[in-house]
Amino acid sequence: MSSINILLIRQDPPFNINYITATYLLEHLHPKILVINNPKSIRDAPEKLYVTNFKNLTPPTLISQDIVEIKKYIKKYKNLIVKPLYEKGGKGIFKISSNDKNITNKIQNILKKENLPVVIQKYIPQVKDGDKRIILINGNPVGKMKRVPAKNEVRANLSQGGSAEKTILTARDKFICKKLKPWLKKEKIFFAGIDIIGNYLTEINVTSPTGIVEINNLENIKLEKIFWDLAKKKI
Repeated sequence: MSSINILLIRQDPPFNINYITATYLLEHLHPKILVINNPKSIRDAPEKLYVTNFKNLTPPTLISQDIVEIKKYIKKYKNLIVKPLYEKGGKGIFKISSNDKNITNKIQNILKKENLPVVIQKYIPQVKDGDKRIILINGNPVGKMKRVPAKNEVRANLSQGGSAEKTILTARDKFICKKLKPWLKKEKIFFAGIDIIGNYLTEINVTSPTGIVEINNLENIKLEKIFWDLAKKKI
């Protein structure tokens, strides 16, 4: 290991004991080796929990396994997205509405399957036009794309049939990035991928953010070069 200056973590969720163990081991490499991202930070707040630090930027969100509270939330917000807490790539995500039949059974099934709290998030209709994946390096936005869901699909993930399109950063997007920067720097999150739907931040991905190949092709850039040029300046 003495020949290594920088070690990049690219460990896909699910967040489990193997994932946690890897972060404990990687902490022993600091400070001799720069580990990106900070193992302690990615362990302390899994990706779907990170956004709870920014409630003013996110849609109304409940994280619970209390079926009574979940049903109250559905009744209040009518249309919601249900997400497993520790999965990736849109796996296990579905939409639920207050007028659905057998709501109790649907909730019980997902809670039984996960045996964990689940994320219940207000549905954002603008997702039909796509969500934005923005790559942040050293706290700054360096690339972006819009992921448009397939027909009759609420998930825009490319792994779920979404298509990548060129996009721009709106004033709201820039505002969200600016609000995240101090926190990312403090937590030593050098490399992140955030998701924005409409005006809302929905996820902060810190272990294995995807979209680099698609963004490079859409914007004719080389995010990997930007990444390594800035990383080398940190050692």
